[in-house]
Amino acid sequence: MIGYNADELPCWRALTPPEWEELDRKKARELRDSGRVLPWEKELYHRDGRRIPILIGAGLAANDEEPMVAFVLDLSDRKQAEADLRATNERFRQLYDNIPLMYFTLDYAGIVGSVNAHGAWELGYRPEELIGRDLLGVFHPEDRPEVEHNLHRYLEQPGGVANWEHRKVRKDGSILWVRDTLRTAEGPDGRPEVLLVGEDVTMRKQAEKKLRVHERELRRLATAVTSAEEHERRRIGRGLHDEIGQALATAALKLDQLMQLGGDGEHDRMLAEVRQLLDWSIEWTRSLTFELTSPVLYELGLAAALRDLGERAEQHGGPRFRFDGDGSPPPISDELGALLFRLARELVHNVVKHADARQLRIGLESTPREVTIRIGDDGCGFDVSDAGHGFSAEGGFGLFSVSEQVARLGGRLVLESTPGRGTQIDVIVPAESRSSTAAASRGGS
Repeated sequence: MIGYNADELPCWRALTPPEWEELDRKKARELRDSGRVLPWEKELYHRDGRRIPILIGAGLAANDEEPMVAFVLDLSDRKQAEADLRATNERFRQLYDNIPLMYFTLDYAGIVGSVNAHGAWELGYRPEELIGRDLLGVFHPEDRPEVEHNLHRYLEQPGGVANWEHRKVRKDGSILWVRDTLRTAEGPDGRPEVLLVGEDVTMRKQAEKKLRVHERELRRLATAVTSAEEHERRRIGRGLHDEIGQALATAALKLDQLMQLGGDGEHDRMLAEVRQLLDWSIEWTRSLTFELTSPVLYELGLAAALRDLGERAEQHGGPRFRFDGDGSPPPISDELGALLFRLARELVHNVVKHADARQLRIGLESTPREVTIRIGDDGCGFDVSDAGHGFSAEGGFGLFSVSEQVARLGGRLVLESTPGRGTQIDVIVPAESRSSTAAASRGGS
């Protein structure tokens, strides 16, 4: 064990490092005085100069020539294992303390049993300042009731895992957002305990807040542009109807009067051709006026305009039309009504062009909270999973763009379609959008 043969073994004192000599003398006196002594650990010199950890057990001998006998056990392997375990524990402690997450263990009452150094540092504390403290104290006062409720609920379900995001308050009063992952398990005393792992998500929350602000601003600007475009369409449409349309109608009337005066055959033929051109121009102007804006919308309201939209589609060779609604005006602004009419018109055009439908249904429902326009048909239908790529192959809004328009108004698009069994699309917007669209209209004008 220490590198010697029995016949060359030095004396005990020569094998003992100086710092262990006093312990040996103490143990020898204890053995002589009491007749027994507990085993003790020390070191012996190896022949090559190394120190060997040993365990000694000693007792009194039965003869005077050898008053004391002892056994020696080599502890090298055990000591190495202990050193390896300490190194492993230290590495684990370093990882635990410095990993960029907040690790807490809590008892069933929510009292902190342990916290890693980084977790305490994130909150501006030392670990010992948090251990033994109610963890609820570091949460923002407004979030504590919900955290307490959830914590107690999950403590009643050992083994469960939960996630939440709440605000925590640092020692200096500053606030950070933390995403906590919680797992409950049964503790050594049989009561549930909690492992809480927190990640600082303050920067993500700040970025999300900025993104929401930008999205709201983009939606406001987009709504303002759309509203301004609708005003311009209305102005041009009114000009076509009131000026050009009236001028063409007057010209047709004058031409009819001229034709009644009679003339030679060539003269009458040319006048008839001019009359046909005027009729075409009048019809084209009316169609263009309707494409730009619906006069019915501003004169009689959204319900009448939707009914007129379906009837015009049927008159121009489209499917049979049915209107569902009581015709009462929804509680929305003119600007929102114009935007909804444009969306409905685009969807109706898509039905006429692509659905191969025999029947078209347009519905209008309203409550104090929201307005719903429903466009349905019994046509060919399509795969809803492809809807985001566009409903129309020839430009137009496409369902994706329609959905974006609706989202700008704070609403949603509900789509139901099956190949061969028709389609139904609900455009649902909050009635309170009347204020936002009006404000956007003023901001964009």
